[in-house]
Amino acid sequence: MLFCKGLPCYGVKESEIATGINFTAENNVRVFGIGDEPKSFTFGDNVYIGEEVKIIGNRVTILDYVKIHNHTFIFAPFPITIGYNCWIGQNVILNAEAELTIGNNVCIAAYTQLWTHIKFGDTLEGCRFNSTNPMIIEDDVWIAGQCVVAPIHAHKKSMAMAGSVVLDDMLENRIYAGVPAVDITHKLGPQFEDVATETKFARMNKYLDDFLAGVGKVPNHGLEVVMGYPENRDPGRTYFNVSDRTYTKRNTEIEQKFMHYLLPEKAKFIPFSGAH
Repeated sequence: MLFCKGLPCYGVKESEIATGINFTAENNVRVFGIGDEPKSFTFGDNVYIGEEVKIIGNRVTILDYVKIHNHTFIFAPFPITIGYNCWIGQNVILNAEAELTIGNNVCIAAYTQLWTHIKFGDTLEGCRFNSTNPMIIEDDVWIAGQCVVAPIHAHKKSMAMAGSVVLDDMLENRIYAGVPAVDITHKLGPQFEDVATETKFARMNKYLDDFLAGVGKVPNHGLEVVMGYPENRDPGRTYFNVSDRTYTKRNTEIEQKFMHYLLPEKAKFIPFSGAH
């Protein structure tokens, strides 16, 4: 056994694991490689991995501020990506026997299982169920506890209620429930409602004020809420843009504390790429 970046690793080289700042792995987190091909395990900044989490794969990417709670099992012969600010509950199974892409700000709640394959029965004997397909979980999807999800495309802001068996694609901002899951948005309404940018701006400033009141006086804290980036940005400030949910990441201590304060239910921001 080799310890790579503090993680017990099997079949993985030190150079094949990258961890960001404030990466935390609790007791008995283990990383396993598959076969002899080159591997890549990348963990972003402020990632938390709970006790007894097991990751088996070759190409695993987990971005900033992801929390993966205890006893989760990730099996990834094919690439798996988990985006910014995701929350993975305890005892979750993430299966990537085909590529599994999880977007930003996604919740996969406790005891839920995501499967990219449906196979077991003897095909020689005539079993009709044998398939493996990629799965895409887009931004802001919420899959509640104890769900079983087939290789679907969950469009952004869709939601599956607890205990659902999801066999078909979930459409944008629709809510599904049942076995098999069906669209019940007409009963509950969508997961997200429209919020004016001005309302977001006021609400986010309230979050910032409350946060600063809690941590005490922090002179020159360098945090600012905006409705659009100024033409000449101050490189010494972290801007939180409520128009596109991005922020100018600097990784200052106060910025990280504020991000933790916002997550998971107040607000979620991803780093500004500079592309817009």
